[in-house]
Amino acid sequence: MNGRSLILSIRIAGFAGLLAILNILHVPQIFAQSQKAQAFHVTEHIRADGKLDEPAWKAAVPIGNLVQVLPKEGDSPSEKTEVRVLVSKDSLFFGIACHDRSPESIIATQLTRDAELDVDDNISIVIDPFFDHRNGFFFKINPNGARADGQISNSAEFANLDWDGIWNAHARVTSDGWAAEIEIPFKTLRFKPGQSVWGLNIQRVIKRKNETDRWAGGRRDIWLTNLAEAGQLEGLPNVRQGMGLDIRPYGLMVRKEGNDWSVDGGLDVSKNLAPNLNASLTINTDFAETEVDARQVNLTRFDLF
Repeated sequence: MNGRSLILSIRIAGFAGLLAILNILHVPQIFAQSQKAQAFHVTEHIRADGKLDEPAWKAAVPIGNLVQVLPKEGDSPSEKTEVRVLVSKDSLFFGIACHDRSPESIIATQLTRDAELDVDDNISIVIDPFFDHRNGFFFKINPNGARADGQISNSAEFANLDWDGIWNAHARVTSDGWAAEIEIPFKTLRFKPGQSVWGLNIQRVIKRKNETDRWAGGRRDIWLTNLAEAGQLEGLPNVRQGMGLDIRPYGLMVRKEGNDWSVDGGLDVSKNLAPNLNASLTINTDFAETEVDARQVNLTRFDLF
């Protein structure tokens, strides 16, 4: 082999190696795009009571198996999870059966809204109604039915839990695990009109095993709210936002000394002007809802701020 042939062979080998590296880098994205779920249309009334006993749930096909992220990335989950999706003209429904061979060991301690549900067994759902792979909504529920929700912006690692949407959910522990039934009205969400495909991802945590299972983007270096790695939910109808009007009144009655009563009240009004534009009006703001900095005790010689 002369020098020119040797150089040509090295160049070919280097180009082949570069192609192999590029293929490896593109595998996660191809995997995420290959995950597709079908929403089944339903006309009957679905009651979000956690029982999954309506005929529509039995007729719907599960979206597919989850894959283990922790502790063994890529392995099959230790417990089976079945996720079904229904859609009506008004709402999106999720029916999730979390099978568990030791239901007495299921961990469920939290009861409050937007609590730290990561200390319990839980199910998380993220949806991307704009299908822009960046912005969406986050929903989580534990076996007690405690809920957390938030908004996702620019695929941030942590959702903004200040957002509180109107949605119905119930969960219950059964003889073979626990089940959750979730109803998300379209009026609660913002979405691109006419978009029949949304981004979707599902994650289950089995706390006593420190196990995390995920439907799409099942890798340790990918967080659940990274919507670029989400799968696809197909079969959505041409849903409408409706008026997009949210009215929240409040009242306050205080009894003072001398049996005198003081009455106060106010109103918060929010209107969706466009999928990405919102107008808000408040009358006599309820400052009880105002968030303040948490009090911190500083025992060092350095200032906190």
